[in-house]
Amino acid sequence: MQFPAARNLGDYQLHVIKTRGEAGAAELRKWLRDNGHAEPAEDALRWYAQRQWCWLVARLNSARGLPDAADLKPLRLSFATPRPVFPLKLCDGRGAFDAEIWVITREKLDPAKLRPFGFAAPEQDDDYYLQENRETGFTRLPESVQELCRDSEELKGLRLGTIWCWRLSARNLEARNGQDVGSWLDDLQFALERDSTAKPEREARPTPEEKPGEKPGDRPDDKGADQGEKAPGGK
Repeated sequence: MQFPAARNLGDYQLHVIKTRGEAGAAELRKWLRDNGHAEPAEDALRWYAQRQWCWLVARLNSARGLPDAADLKPLRLSFATPRPVFPLKLCDGRGAFDAEIWVITREKLDPAKLRPFGFAAPEQDDDYYLQENRETGFTRLPESVQELCRDSEELKGLRLGTIWCWRLSARNLEARNGQDVGSWLDDLQFALERDSTAKPEREARPTPEEKPGEKPGDRPDDKGADQGEKAPGGK
């Protein structure tokens, strides 16, 4: 287990911890227990440790104690990932809960791929309900989201053109009649439509314009199409 020094951020004390394998998971579990932190379910902790996820352990570090009003600033986390993902398997064993997640993307999502996780867009449950702000633009996003995009080089592509804002919800996760988060083979992932589209066998290329006096078959592409390609070493 790699354990850098704690960092104070506002009212929080934060540890970013890296673990590897069974030994790292066991060491992290013992550290959480010894320091009074809530422990994830053993299967969930092992699942993330095997995939070498980082862990963020947060403790309220305020002299005034727990705030009377809801004025404690939320934590905002970011990390690089090849596709949108949310580590919801950590909630395994925590009791029944609902979840609502907003996802902002440059490409359309494929909501059908979220059914195995118990999530759905509003119109999937009832076609009477349709999210009006699904197709939107940067200036119509909440100011907090705009600020995040302005501060991040990775998200600057969201500032121009059309973007998609997806409201996704799940009910009764971890309930007796709901989805068992611990049974998921993967974490909650959001598939983009472009990922599910079959790629063409050959790259599409524009048809060259005919030049004055040129006959069909004079262009190299036409000859290849009419005569076929020769095998290496063929005569």
